[in-house]
Amino acid sequence: MQVQTNRAGAITFLILLQVVISFVGTAGFLLWSGSDKLAAGITIAGMEVGQLTEQQAISTIATYANQCLTDAKLELVASDGKRWVIDLRDLQAFVDAEATIEAAWQIGRQKTWWQNMLARVELLFRPIDIPLKIGYDPAQLWQSLAQAKQYFYRPPINARATLINDKIEITDEKVGSELDLDATINIIQSRLALGDLSPVPVVEREIAPVITKAELAGITDLLGICVTRLDLNERERTENIKLAAKAVDGTVLGPGQLFSFNKQLGPRFPERGYKKAPMFWHDQVILAEGGGVCQVATTLYNAVLQANLEVQQRFPHTQPVNYVPPGQDATIAGEEVDLKFSNTTDGPIFISATVDNDKLIVRIFGVNKNKEQHVKILTEKQTIEPKVVVETDPSLTPGSMWIKTEGKPGYEVKVYRVVEQSGQELSRQLISTDLYPAKPTVVVVGPKPPNFNK
Repeated sequence: MQVQTNRAGAITFLILLQVVISFVGTAGFLLWSGSDKLAAGITIAGMEVGQLTEQQAISTIATYANQCLTDAKLELVASDGKRWVIDLRDLQAFVDAEATIEAAWQIGRQKTWWQNMLARVELLFRPIDIPLKIGYDPAQLWQSLAQAKQYFYRPPINARATLINDKIEITDEKVGSELDLDATINIIQSRLALGDLSPVPVVEREIAPVITKAELAGITDLLGICVTRLDLNERERTENIKLAAKAVDGTVLGPGQLFSFNKQLGPRFPERGYKKAPMFWHDQVILAEGGGVCQVATTLYNAVLQANLEVQQRFPHTQPVNYVPPGQDATIAGEEVDLKFSNTTDGPIFISATVDNDKLIVRIFGVNKNKEQHVKILTEKQTIEPKVVVETDPSLTPGSMWIKTEGKPGYEVKVYRVVEQSGQELSRQLISTDLYPAKPTVVVVGPKPPNFNK
């Protein structure tokens, strides 16, 4: 019984020894026979390259490599579903055959003899497919991504305030986003190194809005208001005023933010709805697109003065206007002549500009931390009497005369902003000194009558 057991053990040992010798021999053969060839069981993009030399493998994939990128494209996908497609030809992309073969060559060669042998044996049962490595021009990739960045850009939208039935309604802000170029390029580089042309989810950075609903929630106080009258018979001028008021209405300025009336309105072109209407041009009245928008600038200017905000730029008309006292008007023209002011409060301000029948109403809302203080706008006006200019017309009857142009007085006006509290003056600021030249009276006379000097 003992003899049979020993014999069975010996037979088992011999079988195991033979298996080990066969395994070692096979592995040794694989290592020896593949010393200058790729390991058996390796494919590249599905093509058999095992037991081929490096040069043979390069030749095998060369034809396929030249064809596989002909119509290849890389698709970028944003979180909102927007897509941007890059043609790999624009990147001067190519299959890097040498780098691909090198990756395949290293399999079964990077570790100890025993580990390499096990790796090669494993390939017989679990083949490995190596993806084609794709090369490209980094400068072209950066240029393509710069264009994609503009396409994917979503600007942040500030919270907006609207005056409805004398009540401020606030809409939510929206977070914007932009493409993170560096992070997205890193993903693309990794994908191309693996020959992976599946859609790439781009990396986006959030852009926070400047004004949030929470910040606007504190706007409860009326800081300044101005009302001017319209002549509804001047239809074109009234339409221009409505357009300009709509452009200003709902504007929110954060602390320290600068407002430009010209920038807010944009060009006053016919294609944007502006019509020809009377406006001052030096000492004349002419018809021009956008005539009347200066009344909106003027009404806003006076509300700004009452709100005790800082005026950065303002120009008077060349002549007094009929909707505010001299010295309290503001004109705009072109790009240089502008009305600018800044929000000098600690919080956001909201501007409402509306037309109600024949009234243009501009209100400025914010947070009034000094409710006991009141702002007054005072003026000092000196009248400049018109001169008389005499012209002679020989064709007239001797001794006759007529008034060719009725003169108009001019004014020199100083405007002050006075802050009071409990009836006492806290400050007095000279806002402007304006000169409106007088227009002379022109009298035309005929020649002197006979014997005038006798």
